[in-house]
This record gives sequence, C-alpha cells and structure tokens, in this order.
Amino acid sequence: MDFNSHIFFLNSHVRVGSSVESNVYKTQLTGITRFWCFTHIFYLNCLLIATIIHLNDMQQPKLKKWLLGVKSIF
Repeated sequence: MDFNSHIFFLNSHVRVGSSVESNVYKTQLTGITRFWCFTHIFYLNCLLIATIIHLNDMQQPKLKKWLLGVKSIF
C-alpha cells in the first residue's frame, strides 16, 4: 500500500464515520478504541516496570546510570 492509497483509505473511513447511519457503529468503535488504548497503555506500563526491575538487578554501571535517568523522569 503506498502513501496515497493509505490516505484514500483513511478518508473513506472518515466519510463513513460521519454519516447518520453509522452512529451506532461509531459508538461501538469508540468503546473498542478506549478498551484497546487502556489495555495497551497498561501493558506498556507493566513492560516498563519489568524492564526497570530487570535493569536494577544487573550490576553494569552504564545500565545503572540509564536506570537512574529513567527513574528521575518519573
């Protein structure tokens, strides 16, 4: 799929979403999107925590330095 067909694909879906008949579909899609976002953000948070715990166990100074930098952000 090249860039132009990607844009056409997105535009056609936006047009479908703005029609009156698809309001129920749009509501269902919004719920699915919210659920998808929540689960993936939760997964990424768990992955970050697991990475921090893993790096904390390692004794390499470069990784420890990086870990302290990550902890200071949060």
